[in-house]
Amino acid sequence: MQELGATVDAARAVNSGRSMVFRRVGSKVEWDGQRFSQLTTPVLVPFGMVMLHDHLKSLEVAIDNSGKTMETNFAKMLAGRADVAVGTEYHGRELLALPQFAGKIEELPQPFTDAPYFLVTSRRFYEANPQLMEKLWDTIGRIRRTPAYQASQRKAFDEMVKP
Repeated sequence: MQELGATVDAARAVNSGRSMVFRRVGSKVEWDGQRFSQLTTPVLVPFGMVMLHDHLKSLEVAIDNSGKTMETNFAKMLAGRADVAVGTEYHGRELLALPQFAGKIEELPQPFTDAPYFLVTSRRFYEANPQLMEKLWDTIGRIRRTPAYQASQRKAFDEMVKP
């Protein structure tokens, strides 16, 4: 069982979730995976995305979370109200494929966040079934590495971003 303070084995994760930085084309703002440079406007983050908001706050940058959706924030960028927005990788890429944003907003290469998500269980269940849980977590990791699983993930992503 994963003990507090132990290293997390991301290979056993069910999935991973990434958020990315999206920039108005022509903006000079950069994100190196650790900090922003040439940032002169607030970073847009959809209302309610608390983990992203907290991460931005820890970086001590100005934040605008008044937009309820990423689409609203992309429109704000095009209106010149901000240079960058942070949001989920898949939704951002889906929006980049829309005619109103295509070629006007771009995704920066370094993720803003990249977090593994695991199948969780109670300590009590794990303690009663440790071999079963270890086998299950190992199987999840093995399945995620198969070409068939990776192809299904690519196909799902491709379907999601189709115009």
